[in-house]
Amino acid sequence: VDDWDRIMCSKYLLYFMRDELLDEIEMIPYADGKLSWPSPQPGPHEKYIEHIETMPSESPLFFGMHPNAEINFRTVQCDATFEMLQALSGGGAGAAGDDENAQSPMAIAEQICGEILEEVQ
Repeated sequence: VDDWDRIMCSKYLLYFMRDELLDEIEMIPYADGKLSWPSPQPGPHEKYIEHIETMPSESPLFFGMHPNAEINFRTVQCDATFEMLQALSGGGAGAAGDDENAQSPMAIAEQICGEILEEVQ
């Protein structure tokens, strides 16, 4: 935790921890009316659980961001996933002429299994 985290937590506590919390304060303050979720009315524990289950799905509006901010996040996430898949499958790395000494994943697995068997025996 650094100083910026402490400042952010302090601001959230100043906003959320006040007497109006019991008077249905808006729990998503940065949504500008596009998304609403008021605080629960005082009641038994079960009512609080029910209220939490009605919480809207995660959205950039929770953090005061434009709804399109999620598009960039998902795009970057997909790019990273596909790069990882390419690295794991051995595809997309190098030109066509560089594949002469390359082994298939199955050949590599068989080679490693053979080495392990030699060490065990």
